[in-house]
Amino acid sequence: MEKCCNNSNNGSIPEGELVCFCFKVSKETIRMAHKAGEAEKVLQSIKDQMKDPGCFCETANPKGVCCLADVKKFIDSLQ
Repeated sequence: MEKCCNNSNNGSIPEGELVCFCFKVSKETIRMAHKAGEAEKVLQSIKDQMKDPGCFCETANPKGVCCLADVKKFIDSLQ
């Protein structure tokens, strides 16, 4: 399983608005990037951070799984 996030959520973003819980990527961040034509850059940034510093999705994500699929699905929903 591919890892995707890092334990850095200090609660500053409402949990319902987060798509990536480890790196605190919100739906609004993705919406803004999409409007600027840069949603794929957000996805790549998450993938890069998956490598270093790493992630802990199994504990950070309420679903208990990697959030990368949810990020991709949300980006696709904006197309």
